[in-house]
Amino acid sequence: MITAVAVLILSLKYFQKKAHTKKLNEEKSFITDIVWKNKLELAEKEIINGCFFGIDTVNFVLLYISFHKESPEVHLINLWDVNAVKPATLTFDIWEQRKGKAILAGKEVDKLFVEISFSNDPKNLPLMVYQLEDGMQDLSVLKQRADYWAKLINKCIHEIPKQPKPSYSKKRNVLLIK
Repeated sequence: MITAVAVLILSLKYFQKKAHTKKLNEEKSFITDIVWKNKLELAEKEIINGCFFGIDTVNFVLLYISFHKESPEVHLINLWDVNAVKPATLTFDIWEQRKGKAILAGKEVDKLFVEISFSNDPKNLPLMVYQLEDGMQDLSVLKQRADYWAKLINKCIHEIPKQPKPSYSKKRNVLLIK
């Protein structure tokens, strides 16, 4: 009996690992395809909590892919049109009832993202790094990575030559690829 349970658990772990590896390979193939189709030369890239960040410092393009939905959400952002980048969080208050009064017990991070502001568009573009639905994560590490990418993108923006920008971007400075 114990042997049968052990075999069942091991086989379930094997199939779970196999499915996870297959998913990672599909994501890697998807990223490679996007990079190749858009002729990007990524100087730096990273996957943070199911979100891919890549920066092309030659063509001044930021590639962001979120694998949180059924079909990946892809953004190619022309850095010529970006004004600034900063990490940001959305939080919500946690209230407790003590002696019949509502007391603020703390704050919970609902979303952590890298926020892109464009020079010619008042709307900002949030590139999600963490959502509460993602489950338990080490938010301090995710916050550090979001800070790092914001600094890296801002550095790249400041290195853009002061020449006329190429006609790369479409509506709202972001190319959505589906």
